[in-house]
Amino acid sequence: MRDCDVNAKRYDISNPIPEEYKGYFDTVIIDPPYHEDFYYVSLSRAVDLVGGRKDKVIYCVVPPPEIAYLRKPSFPPLINAVISLLDMLGLQLSRN
Repeated sequence: MRDCDVNAKRYDISNPIPEEYKGYFDTVIIDPPYHEDFYYVSLSRAVDLVGGRKDKVIYCVVPPPEIAYLRKPSFPPLINAVISLLDMLGLQLSRN
C-alpha cells in the first residue's frame, strides 16, 4: 500500500480564490447547480485551483442531456452549454 498524504479544503466559489490556493490542488470536485452561469464560475475557479495543469483532475457533476435551462423551455439542453464551456477552458469531458 502506498503512503498517501491527503489535504482537503472547503472553499466557497462565491468568494475570490485565496492566493495560497491558486495552483495548489491536484484534484478538485465540483457539483454546481444545473445552470450555465454556475457551471462557468465553478469550472473557471476549478481551473485556477489546479493551476490549469494537464496532470491535474477536475471532477464535475454534469447534468443529464434531458435537463434543459429552467428559465426558458425552448433553450437547448444544458449539457450542450457545459460541453462548449469545457472546450473553451481547454478541458475534456470523460465518463468515469
